[in-house]
Amino acid sequence: MTLETKLKRDALRKRMRTSRLMLSEKALRDAESHIFEKVITLSLLKERRTIGSYVGLNGEINTMLLNNYLKAKKHTVALPVIHPTEKGQMQFYTYDDESCLVKNRFGILEPLTYRDKLITPDLFEVLLIPLLAFDVKGNRLGMGGGYYDRLLKKVSANCVLIGLAHDFQYVDEVPSEDWDMPLDEIITPTRHLVFIKKY
Repeated sequence: MTLETKLKRDALRKRMRTSRLMLSEKALRDAESHIFEKVITLSLLKERRTIGSYVGLNGEINTMLLNNYLKAKKHTVALPVIHPTEKGQMQFYTYDDESCLVKNRFGILEPLTYRDKLITPDLFEVLLIPLLAFDVKGNRLGMGGGYYDRLLKKVSANCVLIGLAHDFQYVDEVPSEDWDMPLDEIITPTRHLVFIKKY
């Protein structure tokens, strides 16, 4: 990565982190509600799917309402757990309900790591992904840890990659590198952008 690209990405991350942290509880609830309504109407979800999701933190789109709904509709929903020994890696586990989630060292809720609950990335048919910024080509800027960059290289080519974002997280261009993988779709409270049609 060139120094210029790194500096641009760092500046954009800082700006978007600050903007997310300034959101009111009402703004967060409204965003969650609007995105929930958009996701549950996707034709993709008319059949039972294996879905990788997440739990929102620090202004990310909250997904617990959505996760619970998807589970109630008999989809398989798995959440990430930071790998205890492999730096920058995540594993995904299913969970029974919110009482089965525990906070990790970063304060992020994770499911318990029972072996029979493990879902490997190649099994995902849908992946719901948090982000800091996105552009009109589906490029995504993450938090900088590389967790999702590594994960996206392990999923099936048929897996539908859907970013969940606030409207203000749109930018004209995300500074990207050759190894960055664009998303298939982005859903915000007011928009549903499809970059690669997979269903």
